[in-house]
Amino acid sequence: MKMNNNGPYHSQYNGQKAKELCGCGIYPLRTKVQGPADIADGDDILDEVLFNFKANMLFQQYNVKGSGDRTLLYLTLYVHQVLRLLKDKTQDDAKKTFLEMKTKSFEHPGDKGFP
Repeated sequence: MKMNNNGPYHSQYNGQKAKELCGCGIYPLRTKVQGPADIADGDDILDEVLFNFKANMLFQQYNVKGSGDRTLLYLTLYVHQVLRLLKDKTQDDAKKTFLEMKTKSFEHPGDKGFP
């Protein structure tokens, strides 16, 4: 992953052919579980989100340049929401909260409560 000092980091997946759902690319994931995404051998979109998370959170504006950016943006918002909910919790409480969060409905783009 390249370092960029001129603004937010954009996804390396922009411009790659991929299935799309609601404008977000479905990119290969490094996993042993078969799902709608192909299985990645190396770094995946989640690695990209975590690598760029801190830097991308500093920017108030993000110009989406493709489905890779849209996926990166939504996953970054999800990680931010998880971290916010797990703040100041013990490990056991954090696990319980995260398991509850996985089963709850969440706001989608266009919903009133969407960040």
